[in-house]
Amino acid sequence: MATKREAGGMRPGRRPTEDPALRAAIAARLVALRKKAGLTQIEVSERLGRPKSWIGKLETGRRSLLFSEAILLADLFGSSVADLAPQHEGLQVRRG
Repeated sequence: MATKREAGGMRPGRRPTEDPALRAAIAARLVALRKKAGLTQIEVSERLGRPKSWIGKLETGRRSLLFSEAILLADLFGSSVADLAPQHEGLQVRRG
């Protein structure tokens, strides 16, 4: 009998990750919006009660952004969740 990892290609309890290029594009949007808001990584982590490594991993694409986190970050940056989405061919996000 195949293990869950063999059958699905993932370790048990882990979610599949999205396209690495998409994660990198979201990471770049996070950096741009954070800087536009005039905040440092430390300020973001302190205001949201998260470790500095959390925002660092998001901004380097080493961690996926959860929707609940996107809401918190967009609010902190004075933007919308749609602003976190990169422009992507075939993906249409209504902004504003």
